[in-house]
Amino acid sequence: MRFAPRRTDETSWLVAVALGTVLSVGVVFFSLLAGFHVFTSHLLYIPVILAAYRFTRRGIVFAAFLAVLYWAMVLFMTQPDDLLLLVALGRGGMFILIAAVVAALSERLNVSEARYRGVFDVAETGMCIIRERDLVIVEANRRCADIIGYPFGTAEGTPVSELWTNDGDRERFFSLLREKGRIAGYETPFRRRDGSEGWLLLSAGMLDPATYICAVTDITAQKRSGEEIAASEQRYRETLDSMQDAIHVIDRDLRILLFNKKFYTWCHDLDLSLPDSVIGLKYMDVFSFLPESVENEYRQVFSTGTSVTTEEETTVDSRRIVTLTTKIPIIRNNTVGRVVTVVRDITGIKEAEEAVRTSQRTLSTLISNLPGMAYRCANSRDWTMEFISEGVERLTGYTAADLVDDRTLSFNDIIHPDDRDYVWSTIQEAIGNRMPFQLEYRIRHRNGSVRWMWEQGRGIYSPDGGIEALEGFIADISDRKAAEEALWESEEKYRDLVEHANSVILKADTAGTILFYNEYAEALFGFPRETVLGRDPVGLFLPPVDSSGRDLRGMLEAVCSDPDSYPVNETEARTNDGRILWIQWTNRGIYNDAGRLTGVLTVGVDITERRLAEKALSESNIRLRSLLDAIPDAVYFKDTEGRHILVNHAFERLVSLPLHEISGKTNRELLPAELAAQCDASDRETVLSKEQVTTEEHIQGPSGRLVYYETIKVPLLDEEGKVANIVSVSRDITDRKEAEEAIRESEERYRAVVEDQTELISRFLPDGTHVFVNDAYCRYFGKKRGDILGTQFRADITKEDARRIGDLLASLSPDSPVGRIEHRIIMEDGSVRWQQWIDRAIYDADGNLLEYQSVGRDITDTKKAEEARRHSENLYRTVFETTGNATMIVNDDGTIWRANSEFASIFGFFSEDLEGKSAWDIFAVEERPRVKANHRLRRSGGDQPPRSYETRLIDRQGMPREVVLTVDMIPQTQQSVISLLDVTAKKQAERLVMVANAINQLIVHERDVETLLIHACELFGRLDRYFVVSIALVEDGILRPVAISDDTFADLHATDANSPLFLEVAESGSVMFETFSADEGRGAFNAVLLVPMKVEGEVKGVLGFYLYPQAMMRSQEIDSMRTLADDLAFAIKAIEIENQKRLALEQIERNIEQMAVLNDQIRNPLQTIVGLADLQGGSIAEKVYEQAQEIDAIIRRLDIGWVESTKIREFLVKHYGIKKYR
Repeated sequence: MRFAPRRTDETSWLVAVALGTVLSVGVVFFSLLAGFHVFTSHLLYIPVILAAYRFTRRGIVFAAFLAVLYWAMVLFMTQPDDLLLLVALGRGGMFILIAAVVAALSERLNVSEARYRGVFDVAETGMCIIRERDLVIVEANRRCADIIGYPFGTAEGTPVSELWTNDGDRERFFSLLREKGRIAGYETPFRRRDGSEGWLLLSAGMLDPATYICAVTDITAQKRSGEEIAASEQRYRETLDSMQDAIHVIDRDLRILLFNKKFYTWCHDLDLSLPDSVIGLKYMDVFSFLPESVENEYRQVFSTGTSVTTEEETTVDSRRIVTLTTKIPIIRNNTVGRVVTVVRDITGIKEAEEAVRTSQRTLSTLISNLPGMAYRCANSRDWTMEFISEGVERLTGYTAADLVDDRTLSFNDIIHPDDRDYVWSTIQEAIGNRMPFQLEYRIRHRNGSVRWMWEQGRGIYSPDGGIEALEGFIADISDRKAAEEALWESEEKYRDLVEHANSVILKADTAGTILFYNEYAEALFGFPRETVLGRDPVGLFLPPVDSSGRDLRGMLEAVCSDPDSYPVNETEARTNDGRILWIQWTNRGIYNDAGRLTGVLTVGVDITERRLAEKALSESNIRLRSLLDAIPDAVYFKDTEGRHILVNHAFERLVSLPLHEISGKTNRELLPAELAAQCDASDRETVLSKEQVTTEEHIQGPSGRLVYYETIKVPLLDEEGKVANIVSVSRDITDRKEAEEAIRESEERYRAVVEDQTELISRFLPDGTHVFVNDAYCRYFGKKRGDILGTQFRADITKEDARRIGDLLASLSPDSPVGRIEHRIIMEDGSVRWQQWIDRAIYDADGNLLEYQSVGRDITDTKKAEEARRHSENLYRTVFETTGNATMIVNDDGTIWRANSEFASIFGFFSEDLEGKSAWDIFAVEERPRVKANHRLRRSGGDQPPRSYETRLIDRQGMPREVVLTVDMIPQTQQSVISLLDVTAKKQAERLVMVANAINQLIVHERDVETLLIHACELFGRLDRYFVVSIALVEDGILRPVAISDDTFADLHATDANSPLFLEVAESGSVMFETFSADEGRGAFNAVLLVPMKVEGEVKGVLGFYLYPQAMMRSQEIDSMRTLADDLAFAIKAIEIENQKRLALEQIERNIEQMAVLNDQIRNPLQTIVGLADLQGGSIAEKVYEQAQEIDAIIRRLDIGWVESTKIREFLVKHYGIKKYR
């Protein structure tokens, strides 16, 4: 909004007043000399009103001077009688009275505008005016200047090209603005004065044909938040890529939707030639070497909804590949929509197993060091172990000695209680069918954690068919389960976003085949998803040719081949039940890493209702046009800026121009300057009054004759009661005007002194019969004197005002014969005018009422001025109450003059609590000196304090709140406007995000659990303004305090760590929140939030947040705390697994070394024995030599086992990320 000065500079006004004075005094002077001066003396009102309006009190003094001058001229230049002298004195008094009224109204308007301007300047929305001709900033408010980095008042004259970082984007913005007339929600990067860059949200419109008005909002912070969200998504992707198994997701058409990095590298290691992107390709087309049974397994998973784990063997380029593949269904709404496939390449393991079979010792070594355990057990409920490999300790935490023959506990004891019946029934069903069994279940590790196991085995049957034992292998698949869960969460986030969008979302390849079709599209078009996917949309919901004959198939081919050339287009669409819709499509190309177009993503919006409305509007406009052209009077519509929108043929004839040269032009472009100014004035009156206005206008016709028009202007209001358009009807009244002018010239010769008065004067009897009216009275009501005298003429007055007039006349008495009243009258043209009357009752000597004498004047302009003042004050109050921030107006002494309603909703203070009180009392005690000092400094005229700064206040509940204080002075007063923006939640969230990022960095690099948690608590210490954080670890069923962010509360942490509340959280794995009363001995804390550090259903510890009263713990903060706790638990679990892997490889290394030493220890004595036997000779020497050969063969087999064990060690280092221990 542009606040142009209401007055020009003082010099111009002085010149105007001086000229008006010289001209009016000169005319009065010469008219006095000519003996005719009553009418011309009215010209003196012009300089009186000008001076009082601009110079207020000095204008009153000037009016008094003119009154004295006028009296002097009348007294000395004429020979006045008593009546003339009385009239001159009355007119001079009117000079002073009118000047006083105008000055008072002007002063009140000044104060109202100053307050309004002050509130506008401190508004938090940036506003600026841009000149259309050269795109230069003409005016900018304080907030706009702050955003673009200019001191207030210096941004004017700055070209917008200096603020735009992209010239093409700037040209596009202003091109759209010129084309559409207004733009809302346009995002663009910009450059501040200091060179820093950010993002703006722009909304703009045409202020007038030469300028634009633009609202500016800084959205840099929101954009950066979006970038942080993208970074968070990237971390989820990195987690998936860090998995050691090849993972991919396929849909019901067996098309690949997602895969991790290991999947791609695994294919590369197999020398498989893959296309640039396998997304969207069919799984069996990519891996054509796989048998048909693989596809059948996928079909089985989709139909049954149960997981399938298979060991698959195939040959690729003469290479034997063995994989362990688990196909896991993703079920949603009781339907399998996706299958997650986890592929583990076990080729190396299989080769190792075959090598191990050559030696029992090598077999034993291999089994004991595999990532799992081999076993032989009885087919009993306890699964009594007869043999179990050394891998059992890594897997369960128990040694083989603990489990064999159930010495310490049975294997059934460590199976999770919820899975024991499932394990028993599954194995019994398999061996009953003499089939191998394969299953997944959970166990409880010795350390209390829950692990996921994968088991595969078979029954060992006796010759008579009975079951002797079970043999099999068990492996830890906890990592795979975690990967499946992470993948499921990622898929759910993506699908919820797309499926619940309120728009049609389609994805197609470059041939136009639909690859994705969301739920909204399914509901809108009525075609089930399974009938659409994999098909061309033309013939389904797109007709080949639309109703206008446009080729939609050709358009589809053009969009799919070059989507960037068709960013937006509109087409017809047909639903499954035959309805026709109009859809607006937004298209974007999908490119692979090589930059090649692979598909099109398109978003559609249903614009059917808009199309139907446009069609109805067009038909309505045709009917309206026909009606208007049939009217003989000139009819024309204009907007509030004075631009012609619609005119009829009569108006075209009036201005002698065709319609296309009239549309969009103003009065100044179509009419002579004087007439255009008169028309603009009546337009403004119509907009301000929101009522019908009738004016008379004239224009010189082609023959030189003046043609007069009576114009009726009616405002058209919108739903909010604001004027949207003005409709005007102009009728030729030239003949009537000429007749009226002839009558006026005839009557003018007979005016008397009374007739020259501007006041309306009448006398009437008690029954209302008029006995006298002056000419001004007749002119005002448009009546002749003969039509009024002797009649009970009465103006058209509302019933309420008529009653008030009757009451006033009835109240007059000989003791109080004079009364004053203001009331409305309705003129013959329908307009409403205001009048002020002074009524005097005239009595005879006996007190009998003879007649009434009334003197009145029109006060409509005064009433309109008062209405304008009230409107300005209401506007000021509306802006003041709806700024969105807590705002108050503070007096010079620091007391609060006004406070808006936002104080109650934000801080709990009602306006009556604040007004008249000291503003400093609501601020924190330590902040009051600074706020007071800035208040005084701002009024000193010296170096100004900052306009905006951060501070703290205490709300009605006594809680400290962080706020941004923005203050500015109200011009021409000693009052200031203070706006308070509550940023408590924002500050807490910013600090929480900073701490969360630091902890995530710590999790990546730290490999010691204790050190990790201690450092995490140190980082939480940055939030000591809001809460104190404690961490306790679960060990042997109890909680051990590890760290607290503030050592002052270490004793409280030690006491609470094993309290019932903490233990309940550790046992249930649920978030809990508890408040404290003042007498519970918890110091300054009023609540505690307990969050379990949980991974894979196992609680690793408890994260406690002791909350201060000023902390704001909303659902998003609690979600953030839960995420941090889960991240810490995941890190603890990862460190434990890494340590277990390292210990396993150390054991393998020691076994290999022992084998090599043992071989040497056997071979050296054997050579000595053979040498002694050769010396001895004979049959004994031959037997010794034979035995030595057998022993040497055994040693060679051990050498082979040592070599194979080395291969196994290298395989584990390569495929499981286990580093050598030295």
